[in-house]
Amino acid sequence: MVLNELYNGKFVVQNGVVSTLTPLTTIEKIEKEIRKEIEANLTKNSGKEAILKLLGSAIEYFTENGWKIHFINESPDKLKLLIGCQFNGGVMKGNSREAEKNNKPSIFEVYIPSGYLCMYINVYDFPNIGCLVKLLPRYNNLTLKELYSEHSNVYHTIHPHCFGSRNGDLCCGLILPTKFDIDLIVSQIKACVYGSKIKLGTSIWDYNRDSPACDIMNCITGQKAFEWHKVGLSDEEICKKLLN
Repeated sequence: MVLNELYNGKFVVQNGVVSTLTPLTTIEKIEKEIRKEIEANLTKNSGKEAILKLLGSAIEYFTENGWKIHFINESPDKLKLLIGCQFNGGVMKGNSREAEKNNKPSIFEVYIPSGYLCMYINVYDFPNIGCLVKLLPRYNNLTLKELYSEHSNVYHTIHPHCFGSRNGDLCCGLILPTKFDIDLIVSQIKACVYGSKIKLGTSIWDYNRDSPACDIMNCITGQKAFEWHKVGLSDEEICKKLLN
């Protein structure tokens, strides 16, 4: 009987499930839904393949310059990754508006330990992406994956442009990419480390008093890091002290 019903088009088998065709569930409608699902999967898979190809084209540059890549989530429908550029530690100076109002010394110095400036990329519909800039410390014996999962809170209250819930998010003053363009992503990461010729105040060393994050005089841990740096502690030692 079931074979007759299948033959007469009253039933359809989809993914091993027998469905009854009704005026609201026609074979054309089911075919359309299946086609949409297949097309969506193809788009996701081709998106991941395209990203891997684009990253592969830049792998020589990344390797030679000490950049790192970490896929946070590799499933086709949730592709998230980090692309990180090394930066060396240094002193950041800032003229605090809050201190000026209270007639206190207005120039503050904080020390930013060496680390990686990373672009956190969420590929939600290739080539469409969402981006964040993050700071992660640089420990010789830890991978970018380990740094991201275990030490993403180091720069909170060190760097005045870090904001959010202790996760290293950085306000960089740039309009971040909305499409996966590897050249643009690389150039914006470099602009965050070295500064942009097009837009001022983008470097992690530039203090913007109008930043939506923290006033530099309130970066107490950054000032501690500066004192520790002056007495000769290494960047890794400073980061570990800040985590304790």
